[in-house]
Amino acid sequence: MRWFDQHLKGIAPPKREAAVRYFVLGENQWREDAAWSPREAKTARWYLHSQGQANSLAGDGQLTSKAPSNAAAEQFVYDPNNPVPTLGGANTHLLPDLIGAKDQRAIEERKDLLVYTSESLRQPLTLAGPMRAVIHAASDATHPDFTAKLVKVRPDGFARLITQGIRRGAVSTTAAPYQIEMGEMTLRLEKGSRLRLEFSSSNFPRYERHPNNSEDPMRTAKFQAAKQTIHHGSRYVSYVELSHLK
Repeated sequence: MRWFDQHLKGIAPPKREAAVRYFVLGENQWREDAAWSPREAKTARWYLHSQGQANSLAGDGQLTSKAPSNAAAEQFVYDPNNPVPTLGGANTHLLPDLIGAKDQRAIEERKDLLVYTSESLRQPLTLAGPMRAVIHAASDATHPDFTAKLVKVRPDGFARLITQGIRRGAVSTTAAPYQIEMGEMTLRLEKGSRLRLEFSSSNFPRYERHPNNSEDPMRTAKFQAAKQTIHHGSRYVSYVELSHLK
């Protein structure tokens, strides 16, 4: 309205506005900056660790700021006839039961996804900017997908989706690096909460399930299961890259 008042009515604005104005979820405050991402934001990597048991919430998958020193890998079987279901987040209004703050723990009990959880935060952490996962992955199928979900775990255990993304197709039978973009956002994580990262090959119907072959996912009736591998050792490092305020 101030912009229209200035250019259509000749009313001078009360002050020069910042180039960017953004709302911090959890802090529930507006902030201003000259650019996006915020100038004070910095990037941090949180690395995947496990001893081969990251399948399900009760597994040994860990998310830490320390890079791994030994070789490790995790496997799961993705079956397009039984895809990981979408739960929570910003989804289509045609699926109202799937929208909003939904507890992810029931989904995380499945064996066809990998779960990595950090220790409790010792101090608040404010995410602000792009979020992406970088993984070294392989598959025994042709051009499957890999999905990622970043989750906030409250001190009481409630696991709420923060953001999500997908890397479609072009996966090698040997370990190769792939970047999964998960959008940009701002969120304040309180002390005592934890970060969690989930990997799978489906998030349906948020993303169309891949049949694990060269058929058109929207038209085919031919589906096959595939064995997926995510490497996260000293040779093939996998991590999530987060932007946060200092």
